Amino acid sequence: MLIKKYKIFKNLNESKLNGKYGFFMFLNIIDLLNNAFINKDYLNTKNFNIFFKTNKIKDKNKLTDLLEYKSSLNISYSTLIHIRNLRLSFYFGVRNGYYLEYGFHDDLKNIIYKTGEFKITSIFLKQITESYKSIVLISNILNNINLKNLKLLQNIKNDIIYLFDIKFNNIEIKDNNKIIKTINNIELKNYFNNGDIRLFFDKWCFNYKWYYSIYNYIDSDDNNTYFIIKLKETDNELNFLKKNYDINKIKENKDESSFSDMIPRTNVLDPITTEPLNAPKLKIINKKSSKDIFNKEKELIKYFKDLKKVLININKDNEKNKSYITKYLYSLVGKYKKPFNDVKKDLYWLKNKLNNDINFIDNEEIKLKNKIKKKSKK
Repeated sequence: MLIKKYKIFKNLNESKLNGKYGFFMFLNIIDLLNNAFINKDYLNTKNFNIFFKTNKIKDKNKLTDLLEYKSSLNISYSTLIHIRNLRLSFYFGVRNGYYLEYGFHDDLKNIIYKTGEFKITSIFLKQITESYKSIVLISNILNNINLKNLKLLQNIKNDIIYLFDIKFNNIEIKDNNKIIKTINNIELKNYFNNGDIRLFFDKWCFNYKWYYSIYNYIDSDDNNTYFIIKLKETDNELNFLKKNYDINKIKENKDESSFSDMIPRTNVLDPITTEPLNAPKLKIINKKSSKDIFNKEKELIKYFKDLKKVLININKDNEKNKSYITKYLYSLVGKYKKPFNDVKKDLYWLKNKLNNDINFIDNEEIKLKNKIKKKSKK
């Protein structure tokens, strides 16, 4: 019963938080008090996507007077009355990707008193840089913020904590698109002694749905090993295709040379819907017969070879216009009944594999042949 009462009380408090208009007044008051937000450690504060606080509030009496008759900041005023004896600064931050909250920060105990909250976009953060002097020191950061990327990095951060099945508090989001986990080399030997650690890390990342949205790699020095995840850039070619071409007509177009002469359209149609195959995992574990498994792996290697041909054709393509990738991939979309975007992701995946091992496909084919021989001898 006590828990239920607490939840109801909490919900009532949250419903009384100040909102978007109150935040504009909040920034205006910070300007009047000559405080400014500081651009320090804004990416790695607990579960905030971004977090900024100001220098110390010097004149709390003036602040109280400024807040007293502001109905849009009534929660900020009533909160300040109770905490005005503390060493305070202002703060605002974004949680869960798109929810901005603001209020007061206790500088000594490092705790916050939330007084307002509302939903925002990345564009909103860019807009406030034009109107308030308290934002000057962080304006460049806000102008380049991508909340979608930061939310994804926060999710990856929550997952990578459990790399090697143990928690390390040495994970840092570096910028809008990179996260690094640092492990001491002596500690690392306790959890990984044999094999290719780069391959291990790639396979570990493959278990998560964000795998195709990132690049992963490892760096090291005498003391530490750095597990690095970097977000891929926006798929500009695919976005251009969706906006400017009728994909159904592209599929029907058999003359590749005339593809670049197609007329852009104004009405955007959704891509064709197809049935996806399984992701390109080499280890196929199921209850099917050995024959079915071998056939599946043969099909996968055949798919790899076709993807490699596409890579070769792309490298030879002299035009390199916005459609040069698309016109080579659509033959595989129909042949393997996979969505266009999945085929493109597989293409990038194979490219990385071949960069690391030019004989990757040949080696996989040899492994399969050896498996078939062993099975036939039994």
